[in-house]
Amino acid sequence: QQDTIWFTCIVDVMAQRYMLLCGALLLVTRTLSSLPEQVHLALGEDPTQMSVSWVTQIGSGTPQVEYGLDMKRLDRAGHSSYKKILHDRGADKRNITINVAVMTGLGPRQHYFYHVGDEVSGWSDVFTFQAAHPVGSTDPYWMIVYGDLGTTNAQVLLPVWREVASGNASYILHVGDFAYDMYKENGRRADTFMRMIEPVASTVPYMVCLGNHESHYNFLHYTMRFMNQPSNSGTLPNDAGEEVAGLPNNWFDSLCHYEYSYFYCVSSQVFLL
Repeated sequence: QQDTIWFTCIVDVMAQRYMLLCGALLLVTRTLSSLPEQVHLALGEDPTQMSVSWVTQIGSGTPQVEYGLDMKRLDRAGHSSYKKILHDRGADKRNITINVAVMTGLGPRQHYFYHVGDEVSGWSDVFTFQAAHPVGSTDPYWMIVYGDLGTTNAQVLLPVWREVASGNASYILHVGDFAYDMYKENGRRADTFMRMIEPVASTVPYMVCLGNHESHYNFLHYTMRFMNQPSNSGTLPNDAGEEVAGLPNNWFDSLCHYEYSYFYCVSSQVFLL
């Protein structure tokens, strides 16, 4: 049994180093490229939908998601619901293009393949996900819940990756405090974080609720980088700020219907007066 435990420890260390190496290569490759990156899913407004968001570091054409049941035949398309420029307020005044598109008409628990992009920026890798259970299903599902995840010492990502790769996670719920903090390094801290979570967030819906560390620049990075979240609160009002007004309201609450359950996230960091 000691030999088994020792072997398991070696495998874990090797797997962690492999993930760190892959993350480093992804970071370098995507930093030097205009290809779509930071791909992450969110539950749609009903179980037949799945929303996807991604970033392009330069201006892009008409963004869309192509998807289908066959990896080699992505024969369905969803055009962008939003294409917004995030104007970071740091010294470098970076402009980051953030896109959102919705996949519709999904079959219950069907496995789909997809990629995102456009004719200018090119296309991302092909990812896969499983659609939600139908309404009324009594089959079990599993969620992973955590908060306070930074870009250093992010040890939770390895076990999360294991669960997602094993098909043991229906979705992830991140309850605040992203990257420590997303605005830092002229928004590049957020880029690093979103690249880190892409291997899991591109496979299962990555649902979020904001925390106090998202408050910089009037919640700018959080609001725009996660604007693919479903909202039952309409859009942000004009007094939320020019850059975010009119975007889906992911500040105050987010109501997600998933099979037989409702998940209701309320942030205590924002107050509606």
